[in-house]
Amino acid sequence: MSNTEDLIESVRGDEAAMKRELQAAWSRLQEADAEESFDDAAFIRICADELGDPYAQLLASHMALEGIGMDPDSGAARAWLEKACAADFPLALVQLGRFLTIEGKGRKDEAKARQCFKRALEIDAPEARGALGEALVLGGLGSRHVKDGARLLRAAAEDDPECAMLLVRFIEDGKIKPAEGENTFLLITRAAEGGVPEAMRDLGNILLICSLARPEDMPLPGLTPEGLREEGIRWLSMAADAGDEKAGIILKGVEARQAESGSPDGEVRQ
Repeated sequence: MSNTEDLIESVRGDEAAMKRELQAAWSRLQEADAEESFDDAAFIRICADELGDPYAQLLASHMALEGIGMDPDSGAARAWLEKACAADFPLALVQLGRFLTIEGKGRKDEAKARQCFKRALEIDAPEARGALGEALVLGGLGSRHVKDGARLLRAAAEDDPECAMLLVRFIEDGKIKPAEGENTFLLITRAAEGGVPEAMRDLGNILLICSLARPEDMPLPGLTPEGLREEGIRWLSMAADAGDEKAGIILKGVEARQAESGSPDGEVRQ
């Protein structure tokens, strides 16, 4: 038996084990080249096809859309999603709704997208709240359900730093009204501490801007311009190390201004 066949037998009938192995296979596929990823791609496809696992079917749809382990095929991606949706798999319902919103043709697909979003909203699975919340805020079920989307994003943001940052962007863009007492700085900080590069960059930039204030105008007792600047540069460096190009550009600007004047000055911009 091949390694893939052995793995299939080891997870057959064990849903938790299958999900762990599928997650591991998908993670490797994000980094491996085509030759190295063959076994992982085959494992996902077998779990999706022969075992009928809806999570595997969702992953197979991503593989088809992105051309991972196979040629890009939007028709195959849709077919996998529809199989997973037949099992009422919440993440697949949201993904199919989004797929049809973008790739669908005609009123029939538009109606089906709305059905998917409605069904996902009825199920209200915690793991799908972030994706569904984003889709609803962007109008997946019309303006009447934007508040539902905001509610789902806020619930997801408690544990998901990506959702916390997404919530910030929607508030900044005016798509969501901030809730009473809601503080976008605290949301950005939560997202940054959760490892979101965009949030690390935003937090670093905010701290650098605050460092330009006079010592007597510091927002909290004990803060100093030098301390804020040092902390801002630390967050920007972390964002740049995580691959955020804008953070690297900001750092170069700070270094250039410091080289010219010998001290930080000028406005910091995103």
